[in-house]
Amino acid sequence: MNKIRFGTKIIYNGEPYTCLKSEFIKPGKGKPFIRLLIKSLVSEKTLEKTFKSTESIDVTDDISEIKLTYIYNNTQFWFFMKEEGYDQFYIAKDNLGDKIDWITNHLKCDVIFWRDRLISVKLPNFVFLKVIKVMNQKQSSDSSFGRKGWKQVMLQTGAIIKVPYFIKVGDIIKINTKKRSYESREKINT
Repeated sequence: MNKIRFGTKIIYNGEPYTCLKSEFIKPGKGKPFIRLLIKSLVSEKTLEKTFKSTESIDVTDDISEIKLTYIYNNTQFWFFMKEEGYDQFYIAKDNLGDKIDWITNHLKCDVIFWRDRLISVKLPNFVFLKVIKVMNQKQSSDSSFGRKGWKQVMLQTGAIIKVPYFIKVGDIIKINTKKRSYESREKINT
């Protein structure tokens, strides 16, 4: 039980998790226990769980993570390819959820397999996308964008995001995929 460390993969309630933090506690009175901070590899939800020393924790090695490149979709499935061997894998659109807003051709992702089944795609922290349309523009005193205001734009993937007023169609912007937010405008060398 006290061998569970950061990165250890476990099965909890029939779902794969990875350990983010592990604390083995041996109180003066009572039995020892372990407090874990775990993150679901499917839903990406984080929870804190305490296990008594008498409980067993199902540690697994059925979970693997490999780097794949996104190649195309057919509106129902998103297809990824291994760089070595060119094996192809697919994941249903429903399983990707709102991650599809940030997936562009040739994007390299860490893909998680459980029991030889693709279950989750971990996107890079930042992606660079092109602005294709300005949706609306409002004047605002929103301090995160200064005094000039903000507007919504549509990106090449169809995602709509709030950006500073100075962003225009054709600009390439850096997006934080975890926060789903604008980070910066990229300079294009001409």
